[in-house]
Amino acid sequence: MKAKERNALERIVSFCALAQAAREKHFPTRKKFDEDRFYGDGIALYIQQIGECVNDLSDDFTSNHPEVEWHQIRGMRNIIAHAYEGVDPDIVWQVLTDDLPKLSRTCKAILK
Repeated sequence: MKAKERNALERIVSFCALAQAAREKHFPTRKKFDEDRFYGDGIALYIQQIGECVNDLSDDFTSNHPEVEWHQIRGMRNIIAHAYEGVDPDIVWQVLTDDLPKLSRTCKAILK
């Protein structure tokens, strides 16, 4: 693994941890998430940054790790960055609660 890819994976794990910490502190329930868009928008920024990190991974690397949906992560980054008003809170919540914990575990395993 190249240093740039290792760094990208470490940053992905870090952004996943920041998102999870924000969830635990500010909106442990979906209702709280819907009520507080200020912190919800912060989660979208973490997801966008994860997509930026994925851009630092080579095509060979992503091809060798098909267990992660790298293309979808990049796509979500593009939606948040370029069509923010089109970001569906249901999708952000699902990414936060389901996808980021899995992504973090997978990236940690790859780093080992």
